[in-house]
Amino acid sequence: MESIIKSVLENIEYSPIEIIEKPRTGIYLYDNSPVSVIKDFKKNTVKLILNSQLKEILKEINSKSKKEKQSFKNFFLEEGTRFYYNDITIVEKPEKEFTISFLKNKKIINKKLTAPRRIWIIKKEKKLKHDIRIFAIKEWKEEKTVLYKIPFPNMFNEGKICFGINHSLGKKNIDTTFLDNLYFQETVFTEDNNQIVYKDKEKEYKATEFIEKFSCVPNYENLIEETILETILKTLIS
Repeated sequence: MESIIKSVLENIEYSPIEIIEKPRTGIYLYDNSPVSVIKDFKKNTVKLILNSQLKEILKEINSKSKKEKQSFKNFFLEEGTRFYYNDITIVEKPEKEFTISFLKNKKIINKKLTAPRRIWIIKKEKKLKHDIRIFAIKEWKEEKTVLYKIPFPNMFNEGKICFGINHSLGKKNIDTTFLDNLYFQETVFTEDNNQIVYKDKEKEYKATEFIEKFSCVPNYENLIEETILETILKTLIS
């Protein structure tokens, strides 16, 4: 980081004229952090950027090429990014209401349901066959975060999802807003998976039973605990 900043500063031509215009973009650097923050003052937006890509970002800012400006967005990490390493990205998403569909007695039923606080884990693989996982979380505690089974059907162990033959997953750049919509809004959940996903004082619920009874997760601690994040990361990084 120091060499990048030094290089940039050495190439600045200082002017005796006082600068009175308000800045358009601000770059915020933090100690012991792999990311910096770029703020657009005109749009009042904030985005995260990897420090290793900061030099390229500064070149983009000064570039007048339309094509380069369009590719500028590809350097940014998503809002909610909690981890980025070795082509593995973890993004935390807040609770959000979706209109979901599930199959019961060979009929498709639509229902509004709030997806729980969750993390998407995406590992980009060769030939665009990404390893994509999702877990519910009560709170983010870095590698010690407790991961719960998402209380929806079409789930395998270790957070893996059955997307069927959905070809849109072969995209080079997949963000979690796209995955949220694909999984919660476009998927018709089946009754194939009969695993227990939620327990309370009343009974144990299978995925479709949970969806029928609840409109959100009343208590995260009643979700079925799968593992901790550290265990999943060791599997993906090795």
